[in-house]
Amino acid sequence: MTPFLASLLPFDVVTSFRVLAAFSNWLSLALLYGILRRTGLSYGGSLVGMLLYAGVFWALKFSFYSPCYVDFQTQTLALTVLYLMLAGPEWAIPPLLVIAVLQKEALLFLAPVVYVHYARRHGWLSRRSLLYLAALVLPSLLALVAVRTLISAGQPYGTASEFLANLERVGKRGFWPRFVVALFGGLGLLPALLLYRARAAGRFLRHNLHWAAL
Repeated sequence: MTPFLASLLPFDVVTSFRVLAAFSNWLSLALLYGILRRTGLSYGGSLVGMLLYAGVFWALKFSFYSPCYVDFQTQTLALTVLYLMLAGPEWAIPPLLVIAVLQKEALLFLAPVVYVHYARRHGWLSRRSLLYLAALVLPSLLALVAVRTLISAGQPYGTASEFLANLERVGKRGFWPRFVVALFGGLGLLPALLLYRARAAGRFLRHNLHWAAL
């Protein structure tokens, strides 16, 4: 979807991607602020949370380093789904999720998060919740299958094989020191803050199962 949007802009290719990235980044920060306010944080707390997120390398700075990725619009779509989950209207999420999956298939994994939030209020296995889950998953899966059928991959990719390969890496002795460095290098202060307030974070996740699912 991002290359198509870039093709509509009256600039050269890289500039078009830069413009899209800048717009997406501002929109992502606004959406995140709205999400934090909806979770009960104060104006100041939401602003600090937004600034902390802006300081993460992958949130904003990566778009200056490599603007031609699709991750910035992917991030905006993910945050839009999560904002609508909290603020509504909930009927808008299934069609938006189809667009999100066409942008990047990994966003299909937001469907269980939205379902958990919905089902806690309407019953885990109620007819209403199961119909909503079907509306979340089936059209998005159909869109994903259609894309994979119509467009042949230049580099074949299998989710299961990649998952198993990552499990193999986790078992290697040299993995964890590098992983810890990468975790703090990529996410800035956020892991340290979570560790500092681990009990409070745990209580929050127990009372907000949709964020635990995410």
